[in-house]
Amino acid sequence: MQIKFENNVLKIFNESSEIISINCYKNKFHSRNVYLDLNINNFDNEAIKQGFEFLKNEYEVPLQVILNSKDLDKIKALEITGFHLVRTTYELNIQREEVQKHLPFSESSKDLVMSKGNEEFIILLYEDYSAKHESINPLTASIEEFGNSIPEDIVYSKSAPENFAFVEDNEIAYIHIENGEKGLNFFNNLLVKMIEDFDNIIMEVDDTDKDAMRCKNLINIEAEEVYLTYLL
Repeated sequence: MQIKFENNVLKIFNESSEIISINCYKNKFHSRNVYLDLNINNFDNEAIKQGFEFLKNEYEVPLQVILNSKDLDKIKALEITGFHLVRTTYELNIQREEVQKHLPFSESSKDLVMSKGNEEFIILLYEDYSAKHESINPLTASIEEFGNSIPEDIVYSKSAPENFAFVEDNEIAYIHIENGEKGLNFFNNLLVKMIEDFDNIIMEVDDTDKDAMRCKNLINIEAEEVYLTYLL
């Protein structure tokens, strides 16, 4: 068995056949972790264990892998080498008929305010996003870098402005709601308002974000795709 590591790519060979390759890279927004893309050509427990052990010693920082929940071989490879599942992300594709069926139309949708990039909301989102990622992949981008990476359009509640979302076309890119019925009412009204303009609405929800999970449970639909985050 031969290990080859160059240009942040690890490859393990058995004779002339490649068993496994792992591409390693950094995300400047979460630079304390090393992210891995894993390709398995032949499932060899020992080769897989040796590969991740080599990378753990090489980088000496948390190793992070994000997989589709359907990638069963890759999930097995991570679990036999000691990776821990730390986050499940649900990719939602909310159809118009689902909004119309499950959520009540309310005149309180008039409480919604559309706005452009606002420093106050960016600061609140930055603090919220930082707190919710700290235990898994801490945010290392500056608030200026973060603000430049998010959509310009904001929707917030006039009566409870601590409830707001950054949206881009039919995507709810980031949402912040406070505990209580006002937060869920805001999400309800946001979906009802957006579905007037789009046939569907997409958003991602992390199970580590209890407020976003409350939103997911409100609409109560199956995720189109599920992604798993593992750390070693």
